[in-house]
Amino acid sequence: MDRLRVGHAQPDAADGQPPLPVGDRRADVVQARGDALGLQQAERELRFRERAADHARAELEDARESLTRIEAQVLQTAARLEELRREVGWIAGREIAMTSPRWLSRFSDFSRLADTYRSERVLLAGDAAHVHPPLGGQGLNLGIQDAFNLGWKLAATVKGWAPEGLLDTYHTERHPVAAAVLENTRAQTELLSPEPGARAVRRLLSRLMDFEVVNRYVMEQVTALGVRYDVGDDGHELLGRRMRDLRLGRGRRLYEVMRSGRGVLVDATGELSVAGWADRVDRVGDVGEEVGAPAVLLRPDGHVVWVGEDQRELRARLSRWFGAAEVG
Repeated sequence: MDRLRVGHAQPDAADGQPPLPVGDRRADVVQARGDALGLQQAERELRFRERAADHARAELEDARESLTRIEAQVLQTAARLEELRREVGWIAGREIAMTSPRWLSRFSDFSRLADTYRSERVLLAGDAAHVHPPLGGQGLNLGIQDAFNLGWKLAATVKGWAPEGLLDTYHTERHPVAAAVLENTRAQTELLSPEPGARAVRRLLSRLMDFEVVNRYVMEQVTALGVRYDVGDDGHELLGRRMRDLRLGRGRRLYEVMRSGRGVLVDATGELSVAGWADRVDRVGDVGEEVGAPAVLLRPDGHVVWVGEDQRELRARLSRWFGAAEVG
């Protein structure tokens, strides 16, 4: 293409062809024209392929919607003992006697996750926000923790003391947790395959589970004990994690204190105060078990949002999670 811009055109065009550029050969011009034509053809082919790709994507979306509708219709159909007996017999290669089922239900291996858990005044939780295979029994816990995370933030907003942006942390904290559950249930689904590759992975995973660090990691994934929220400071290992049920003085336990639905300051120093937030946060000083820190501030859902012993730092964290201090 650069050759077409070399030199100045001569006025001789008697044969109906464009004049040759000065100092260039006819072969070069022919090559340049061929390059231009080739480029135009390539551009046409590219546009055609883009249109074909758009059409294919549209067809794929239509197919997905159709499959989703079909799957939804199947799942809404009541499970029958005759159907279960037939399927089990097909797998076993012989008829299996079955009578008086206590409970029959259908489930699917499809996974879905909402793009966002909040749209202005509409909030999603539980199965409205995510669906996945039931492997590991994680769905119930996932939905309950959604509600536990959202409940106190919604109450704070309604009562008027929620700090700015508190309600938005529901999505930023819980959406990644659901994404992780979808990922591990999909992995478990693949392990159910009778194919040689899946069987080999199962055997390998079984051996890896003999290692304590692997066993603990998988256990924390399935039980959600490994969940750690981003609370704005990752300096201490307890931050963002749910506090265990500590033994307190006088035979009490931490989770009993937290039944009030308020925040809790567990103060092993005996010198800290929640003055200004006493209507939203309780202070516990009679700690009967090693906390692992001088003091910890817990949200109503049990997650640690501050660790330390400095009163000024504590007040900053109280404002961050429990709003402005009460005046007077």
